[in-house]
Amino acid sequence: MAAFVTGGCGFIGYHLVKALVQSKEYTSIHVISRDPSKNLVDGAVYHKGDFCSKATIQKLFERIGRVAVIFHVASPASTGNTRSLQSFLRPNVDGTMNLLECARAHGVEAFVFSSSVVVYQADKNNNLVNASETSPLITLDGPTDSYSKSKAEADRRVLAANGLGNLKTVSIRISSSYGERDMQQLGGILDNKTKWRSQIGDNKNIWDRVSAENACTLHVLAARAVLQNKLGIAGEAFNVTDDQPTPFWTFVRLVWKLAGVDVREEEVKTVPAAPMIIMAAILEWIYWIFTFGQRTPEQFRRRLFEYMSCNRTFSIEKAKERLGYVPVDNRIEGIRAGVEWYEKQHAGKTRKEK
Repeated sequence: MAAFVTGGCGFIGYHLVKALVQSKEYTSIHVISRDPSKNLVDGAVYHKGDFCSKATIQKLFERIGRVAVIFHVASPASTGNTRSLQSFLRPNVDGTMNLLECARAHGVEAFVFSSSVVVYQADKNNNLVNASETSPLITLDGPTDSYSKSKAEADRRVLAANGLGNLKTVSIRISSSYGERDMQQLGGILDNKTKWRSQIGDNKNIWDRVSAENACTLHVLAARAVLQNKLGIAGEAFNVTDDQPTPFWTFVRLVWKLAGVDVREEEVKTVPAAPMIIMAAILEWIYWIFTFGQRTPEQFRRRLFEYMSCNRTFSIEKAKERLGYVPVDNRIEGIRAGVEWYEKQHAGKTRKEK
């Protein structure tokens, strides 16, 4: 029984492949990546290719033989400065549809999609409080970023494909994740550790986060439940968090502390969020004019400042009840591993630049 993983050389993908190898539930684990030279795990088979190419996937499936489950993890980074919806629709929607079609054609039983909590429709202040899987999803014409729109559309299509032929689908909606090999969340925090004397907002806003290990545990549980034909799993979405909601800046300062920058609250200067959001909106408008709506600032963005001051919490009761998910309290270990790995990479890069 083979497992097939897209994006297995990325951050979450690496941890998922590692979890699958350790589970010993599959006779072989195959990974497709555009760059299968990094984040490799002993015991997995790596293939170079583009998962958006239907012909490539078909040829791989013919070579591999029977594939029991697809774990679709691949996705472009949510960060960056592009506004182009099409740049996200091709991999997140078109690529996902190609995979679903190949899965049906080759008799794949389970399709586990790595989605995100960004698919949920927030209130006017960008808050999500204890959002459950029944909360409304954003739409392609909604007032939000292109990455989130494309993930929501892909999520809808994955769940809609459940029951077509013998295929059963599941969506795992991952909250803000962290851990070893994390270039985005921890990387962004560590790159700004020199700014530890200030914070945007009053730090009363609460966030849910999830370690890479906990996120991947739920992927493995979901696939197992689908393959065992457990009721109430196929065609469903499940949120995944550490179940440790924490003030936004408290988490950030924990990362800095584990990186050697211990910050006392009395040393922190609070900057009101509202004027920062307004200034960022003005700058984005200037970018929109001069780039014909195609670019947005890399760092000074309205959405980033909104996130720093909004609530983002999610219910995981469904995952607990139906999949038996029990999050492991590994936050300190996960952050420490991520910090050590990132700083080692950064030190190597600095030496090369010199």
